[in-house]
Amino acid sequence: MPLITWSPAYSVNVKEMDSQHQILIEFTNQLHAALLEGKGSAKVETTVDQMIDYTRRHFKEEETLLSQHSYPNYTKQKAQHDAFIQKALDFKKEINSGNRATSMAVCNYLKDWLTTHIANEDKQYGVFLNAKGIR
Repeated sequence: MPLITWSPAYSVNVKEMDSQHQILIEFTNQLHAALLEGKGSAKVETTVDQMIDYTRRHFKEEETLLSQHSYPNYTKQKAQHDAFIQKALDFKKEINSGNRATSMAVCNYLKDWLTTHIANEDKQYGVFLNAKGIR
């Protein structure tokens, strides 16, 4: 059973961002599944690395879109993205040191952060961009 199930409640009504958010959720579900199945630390580390790389690309694309359209909460959004990446890198260090307990904490953090951030912060830019005709 997935840790997070995509639902329309998470949609920001911007096709590309929704697609990328679904991929972020899938990475979180893959990490969770690897931990539940007792996969080796290499699988967990690889999944975390892939997720960090993808998240950076997603944040860059999202920030570029918001900047291009003069989104008024851009600075807040960017600060939250930067804090997320730093937290993910801190978790990565813990996981790479062999701390398996941290791996489950990562899953819980990802679930809470993604669902809250998308449903609250990202939804706001969705309304803003939709008003500009961006879907």
